[in-house]
Amino acid sequence: MAPAPEPALDCQWIDACTSQPCANGSTCTVSGNKFSCICPPGYTGQKCEIDVNECAASVLCQHGGTCVNVPGSYRCQCKPGFTGHRCESPYVPCSPSPCMNGGTCHQTSDFTFECNCLPGFEGSICERNVDDCPNHNCQNGGICVDGVNTYNCRCPPQWTGQFCTEDVDECQLQPNACQNGGTCTNHNGGYACCLKGYTGPRCEMDINECHSNPCQNDATCLDKIGGFTCLCMPDMRREGWLWQCHPRDLMVWVGRENEIFLHHF
Repeated sequence: MAPAPEPALDCQWIDACTSQPCANGSTCTVSGNKFSCICPPGYTGQKCEIDVNECAASVLCQHGGTCVNVPGSYRCQCKPGFTGHRCESPYVPCSPSPCMNGGTCHQTSDFTFECNCLPGFEGSICERNVDDCPNHNCQNGGICVDGVNTYNCRCPPQWTGQFCTEDVDECQLQPNACQNGGTCTNHNGGYACCLKGYTGPRCEMDINECHSNPCQNDATCLDKIGGFTCLCMPDMRREGWLWQCHPRDLMVWVGRENEIFLHHF
């Protein structure tokens, strides 16, 4: 009996950089089945994982400045009178100006300055925008939106104007604001338009007058536009100013002050 054939081997090339072995933004390169990392300045090691202490190598800071190592680089703490990345330049206040947002720099001594800020800004170098909203005049639910030395009012839909004090005429803006024959009447902060028997923002819903069960004596309520009708039981009849159902042997009438009088006969 012949031996079974050996399974075929499916060999695939594996990119050694697929696992991203290089750290701190270094570049991974492949040679054969191995990788190597090209480190950016400030890092070393096989995978660029070691920070270089630039301050230990040489005197980097000039004019007595103190070198401080930071990840991937260094910085110099300069003595008074000097500035620059390596404390290489004499410090001259206002050159360049440190004042932000259009502030004007004034030198007050050899090493000090002050900033005169434009209206709407504050801080030692005019770095903060003054909040103009604490004493705002936005009315009728308007929301204050701070600006530079000013503010704006974001008004609700029913109001307009600088301080949301001008009423929006919805009847003019929406010719078809009212439905079902309603007449649009503008008023401050809104509008009204419903005929009797309708409700809703645009009078689109019929009011169900039967919802409160107004009919008496087991009568059936029939909703109508702007009112209702009571369908009486066979032994009842509709009487009175509300057309309620009463026994047939009972007469109902209304007095001068809308008093209801009942009389048996």
